[in-house]
Amino acid sequence: GNLSEVRIDSEKYVIYKLQESLDRYVKCFNLNGLTLRLNSGFKGVIIIKVIDYHVHSDNSFDGKSDIDSTCQESIKKEVQEICFTEHFSVDPRDVSFGVLDYSKYTCEINEARKKYKKYLLIKKGLEIGEPHLAEYSEELKNFLGGTDLDFIIGSVHNINGVKLRLFMKNKKKYNVYQDYFEEIYKMA
Repeated sequence: GNLSEVRIDSEKYVIYKLQESLDRYVKCFNLNGLTLRLNSGFKGVIIIKVIDYHVHSDNSFDGKSDIDSTCQESIKKEVQEICFTEHFSVDPRDVSFGVLDYSKYTCEINEARKKYKKYLLIKKGLEIGEPHLAEYSEELKNFLGGTDLDFIIGSVHNINGVKLRLFMKNKKKYNVYQDYFEEIYKMA
C-alpha cells in the first residue's frame, strides 16, 4: 500500500491506497494512532479526516485543560475537527449537576472559533447524563430549548441515582451488564 496526505480546502486528509486486495486475513493499519481493520477482499482508497467528538474541558467536573489549550493541542496533533461535550445533568444526585456555566462555556467556544477558524473546526456539545429520566425531562427540555448546540451525547453513568462503580459492588458481572444495557435501552 501507499500512505500519503492530501489537503482539500485547507483540510488535511490521510489517504491510504491499497494496491492489491487483502486475501484470507484481516489487515490492520495504524495511521497517526488510529487503527483500521479491513476485511479480506477489500481493495480501494481509504480517506480519513481526524475528528474528536468527545472532548471535555475544565468546564466539566472532570476536565483538566481549558478550551484554548485543548484547541492548541488538537492543532499540534493535526486534528481537523473537535466537539467539546461538557458533562451536564439536571439530576441533583449526579456529580455534574450545577457544574457547567453555560454562558461562560459559550463565550469560550466563540472565542476559540474566532481564534482557530483557519486551523480547526470547533463544535459545541454536551454529554447529558441520563437524559431519559422522566422526573427531570421537563427541566432538561427547558434548558435545551435555550441552547445552540451542535451535538449531544447521551450517557449512563448512574443507575437509579447510584454511580456505576457503587452500583456494581457485590453484583454478578452478568447482572451488572444486564442492568446497564437495560438503562442504555431506556435512554435510546
